[in-house]
Amino acid sequence: MADCGYCEVVKTKQNVIYEDDHVCAILLTKAATKGHTVVFPKTHASRLVDVPDYIIGSLFVIANKLSAITFEAVSAEGTNLFISDGSGAGQVVSHVGIHVVPRCQGDGLSFTWPARQVSEEQFVQVATALSDAAGSIVGFETEPLKTLEKVHVAHKD
Repeated sequence: MADCGYCEVVKTKQNVIYEDDHVCAILLTKAATKGHTVVFPKTHASRLVDVPDYIIGSLFVIANKLSAITFEAVSAEGTNLFISDGSGAGQVVSHVGIHVVPRCQGDGLSFTWPARQVSEEQFVQVATALSDAAGSIVGFETEPLKTLEKVHVAHKD
């Protein structure tokens, strides 16, 4: 997509800390915390549902591995991994991305919300709708994950 920042990164390689055939990860310069990265598919997809299953698998594998190395790389005490899927969820860039946010006690970030009690009627209605819809899930696309060996750092000022 011509006006997509993540698609532009795929072309320019700016701030790329990892890439393979399907996935790219970048270090953000405007970040929630030091070491905040985003892992995204190299092919444009605005919503998670538009990403093939095998690439979703790669996204989560890479996000998990970045989360693990972030502990040591920036002395993180924890990480948050999150996806904002759609504008109603706060998605700013119209391209799927998993944010890996390093966390430390007292960093000033909060990803908590007050739990809201749902009525029993609403609960049953939603549970039934989700259960019925889940019955239509057929399976996963099965292209195998390739080994994740192509790691490089490319930074342009």
